[in-house]
Amino acid sequence: MVKNQTKNGLFMKKVLPESEISRNLVKAIKASAMDEKSFAAAIGLQKQHLMEYISGKRTPSRITPKLVDLGFSSDWYLTGNGEMLVSNVKTKTKEESYHEKLGKAVQELLSEVVQKEKEKYPEHKVAESPEIYKSNTKSIPLYGHAIAAGQPADSTCQVEQYLELPRHMIPHPKQTYAVKAQGNSMILAGIEEGDILIVDRAIEPISKNIVIASINGEQTVKRLLIDGENIKLMPENHNYEPIEIGKDIDFRTQGVVTWVIRKTN
Repeated sequence: MVKNQTKNGLFMKKVLPESEISRNLVKAIKASAMDEKSFAAAIGLQKQHLMEYISGKRTPSRITPKLVDLGFSSDWYLTGNGEMLVSNVKTKTKEESYHEKLGKAVQELLSEVVQKEKEKYPEHKVAESPEIYKSNTKSIPLYGHAIAAGQPADSTCQVEQYLELPRHMIPHPKQTYAVKAQGNSMILAGIEEGDILIVDRAIEPISKNIVIASINGEQTVKRLLIDGENIKLMPENHNYEPIEIGKDIDFRTQGVVTWVIRKTN
């Protein structure tokens, strides 16, 4: 039960009944432009638990700090007064709402790892606190187009969603992004079609790195080979030929591939 007034005077107005706070929770979900599953993930809950807060099976005032972390006003949520969002948080556009969604493939992968750890080491406690989870992860954009692991692909792209990854995987989060691989020219390097590639632009590419390369405005993933002034992009499949970079080619690297993520079943 939330009291009408705290010791420091934060809540001076009358707190709404829990049933009305539940209605405000529904309003917050609609304002976020996310579905229930994505909203639940954004505040560190399972969808079924979020639905219990909405239905009144759980006390909705108890998740006030989670909504505040997402940018909603505690005053509005608990009393119905004031603005829904705090002044320094802008209302999300439809496109920006996609940025709040977690990468499904990565989320499933992390969940499977936690479950396997539980089964393998039942005597150990596996940390599942949303606060602990958030403090050990960083968000990076997953671009909606596929990078060719075959012939170069059109570089036009938009952010499809954001992925939450462990901190150790992304030492330079502001310079890191994710894309999906298409084709099989890098199959011997362990890159298959549909794999999610984690790419770090802060790393200076050197010979034998796997890189995202731009060739005359089109992108591809290949192994970079540098021999003096000679540059080649090497496939990892004997059915493909190397790409020689001549002086008349507009060539640049757009990051080093540091991780490959795939769902195994």
